[in-house]
Amino acid sequence: MFLFSKKINLFLLFKALFLKKIKTKHFNNKFKFLNQELILLTRSRWSLLFITFLYKKFVNNNQSLNIWVPSYYCNYALSKIRKHYSDVNFIFYPIDEKLKIDIKKINELNLKHSIDIFINVNFFGKSFKNLDLINLLNKKKSWLINDCTHCVSPDNKFEKYSDFSIYSPHKYYSIPSGAVLKINLNGINKKYIKEKIENVDKLKNEFLRQLELDNFKNYFFDICCNILWLIKRTINIFYITTKIKKIDENDQQINIELDNKPFPGFIISKLIVNTIVIDTKIISLRKKTFYLWQSIIKKIIKDKFNYNFWLDNINFPYYLILQSDENSIKKIYDLLRLNKIPINTWPDIPPEVKFNKLHNDTYFMRNSLIFINLNPQNSAQLKFINGYEKNFYSFDKDKFSFQEIYSKKEWKKYLNKTNFSYITSLYNYYDNIKFFKSKKFLIKNNLNEIGIFQICYIRFIFGVFVRLNLGPCFFKKTDENNTKDILSAIFLGLFPKKKLFMLMSPNLEFVENNILFQIGEKVHDYSGTGLKSTIIDLTNELKLIKAKFKDNLRRDIQKKKISKKFKIEQIANTDDFLIFINNYKNEMKKKKFIGANINLIKNLFLNKELLILNAFTENKLVSSVCVSKHGNAATYLVGLNLDHSRSANDLLLWKMIVLLKKMKYTKFDLGGLDYQNNRAVSIFKSNFNGDEYSLVGSKFLIR
Repeated sequence: MFLFSKKINLFLLFKALFLKKIKTKHFNNKFKFLNQELILLTRSRWSLLFITFLYKKFVNNNQSLNIWVPSYYCNYALSKIRKHYSDVNFIFYPIDEKLKIDIKKINELNLKHSIDIFINVNFFGKSFKNLDLINLLNKKKSWLINDCTHCVSPDNKFEKYSDFSIYSPHKYYSIPSGAVLKINLNGINKKYIKEKIENVDKLKNEFLRQLELDNFKNYFFDICCNILWLIKRTINIFYITTKIKKIDENDQQINIELDNKPFPGFIISKLIVNTIVIDTKIISLRKKTFYLWQSIIKKIIKDKFNYNFWLDNINFPYYLILQSDENSIKKIYDLLRLNKIPINTWPDIPPEVKFNKLHNDTYFMRNSLIFINLNPQNSAQLKFINGYEKNFYSFDKDKFSFQEIYSKKEWKKYLNKTNFSYITSLYNYYDNIKFFKSKKFLIKNNLNEIGIFQICYIRFIFGVFVRLNLGPCFFKKTDENNTKDILSAIFLGLFPKKKLFMLMSPNLEFVENNILFQIGEKVHDYSGTGLKSTIIDLTNELKLIKAKFKDNLRRDIQKKKISKKFKIEQIANTDDFLIFINNYKNEMKKKKFIGANINLIKNLFLNKELLILNAFTENKLVSSVCVSKHGNAATYLVGLNLDHSRSANDLLLWKMIVLLKKMKYTKFDLGGLDYQNNRAVSIFKSNFNGDEYSLVGSKFLIR
């Protein structure tokens, strides 16, 4: 039923290989940061071997080498180095129960062993921070590797100060292999690294020749591995039962003969690069899988054992981790194994660590943690939830009533009463969608007016298709269970005499309690790929709002204010608006992105529901920002940088915040965050340090 690996998507596989050119530029935008060289490999163990090769080539070719490794580390990751370099010594340093490094113990070990290469691990997506260690490595001129293989998505904070950083995207995406090695030219050895490592392609070829890896045997094994991967993933489409080893089952002896070659060929490289670029929902789907596993685990274990979810911050979801005492963890493991949950223990501890008292914390973690895979398999999880317990959900469909709102004046009155609304709540939002009509409703509980929602719909022969997008919106804060009841009432109550097809994207936060909902006896789930954005609370004082900005943003805004080289003007007439629209069209064409609907923007301007600010310098228009007003909230729609050397978008947004606050608006939504597809813009918005939110996504229902 459940799998350890990610299910293959045959359409995505075909699309990545045959329908798309290799998207190297997009891949680099996602993975490569400033002053970095990026190398694509098949596995991270090859990445570690390649770094070792570089060190021996440039630093100590004929001498033994000390590589420092955390004791809580997978022995298999070191297998390539063990095989090819017998003169490498692994110095295992202790990691405590909080996954932290004790600098005192590092200094004690350093009295006996020099530090040539130091491997730090960003365990389970936790960023590494230890300035004392960095200072020590800098003093010793040691190479620092940041192992980011537990990090689903690359981030500067995972790589800070490192000379090399390694990622393993093959763990998260449906690809036969794929590892990323980044050479950081601004790490602690930046001057030395930059001077020595110039021609990467030449070094790759020398690496293959010196270690005798460029031969027919390795090419043949590589082909076998890729074919075997395809066969296994194709079989897994049908959810063939996966074998789950017992908790006390001994680790099998490492066999590295049948393996991919170090560097992927063109076809596999294209599959790796294009899959990572195209598959943009990976993090949200892993978060959803995380929440579903939590719900399942709670159902299975109930109150039988004491346990907790360990490191349950899921911004970078690697595993769902359960922690308990050693005796209980074995019983929990057996119970979950009986239910075929894809569990495992980690890591396969290196032999040098075993029976060493220095590493007691490693053994404690090894014997008290269970790991559950987060590769998405939501249909199987939902099937398990529906089959595990039959809970009839009693729902009073007459608890809520819906009164249609016909006039713009009345709708605006109610919209102004909401505690927060979305741009989709605008009266004329759906006017530009052909063939669709819209309806607006007031939600009542007995005589109490509690909120509003808007739908667009189209009638056809078989019934009615309805779209509820980012609603309902409430007049006062409403608990999530009440919201779910209202959503059920909407689904059951609209167009009562018609066959109803409904696509629902509700105003529900993306958390465990909201991802599932029940209608009758059947449990449903939302997609988990909903709107993600950030809101600035305009009820706070301006100085407090500004104080929350990231330091670099606050400094840039202040510099631009002091320089007085930018002239700020608000668009008030049609001619200036048409110039803005023309600039917007040109930017979309030039940068090849699909922005907000042009007709919608025009409609909003005609209805006086837009605010547009321009920045000029030396009488030249350099930046524009466009904001939509709805109720007592506003949403950032468009930002134009027409001259990147003199951009003023940050200053314009600050001026917009001041203007909106002056106009008595209470919330300013920065209009969406998408770190996967639009990293630069998302980082820019996040620098305003608003309150981030994520919604549960969508669900298509038929009544």
